[in-house]
Amino acid sequence: MPALRNAKREKFVQCLIVGMSRRKAYLEAFPAARKWKDNTVDSRAYELFQNSEILDRFTELQNQAAQGAVLTRQRKREILCTIAESEENEPRDRIRAIDTDNKMEGEYTEKVEVKATDNNLFAQIKESINGLQAIQPETAADAAVVETSGTESVRRSHL
Repeated sequence: MPALRNAKREKFVQCLIVGMSRRKAYLEAFPAARKWKDNTVDSRAYELFQNSEILDRFTELQNQAAQGAVLTRQRKREILCTIAESEENEPRDRIRAIDTDNKMEGEYTEKVEVKATDNNLFAQIKESINGLQAIQPETAADAAVVETSGTESVRRSHL
């Protein structure tokens, strides 16, 4: 898709691509809007961004920028794979490459233990859990620990 025929619209998209907010991009492309209230500028910028021609051009430029990136995510993973599979590399380097790839893919979960310091709060939570078990004991017995990627372990029951 070639540049947009409307120069102001093209400038708006170009400003978005370099990282400007919609408001700043709109003000850059449409200087007369500097007299307007921020809410009006935001509303007009939002409406313009929803235009299919603008969205298509924005998507096209984003894809071009991603292809021109120094190293794409996929390329980084390919390099790590080559390092990990090469028997010429030291074992520690191969392990480090595997570890880095795992981190990139979110393979690791982190367990966080929460300790209650407020005994009253802890007692309230325990009482609530006991109340749930009394209502549906078979469901409470089926409770499972669910690990979430990143920061927490959550105990959930199948209610």
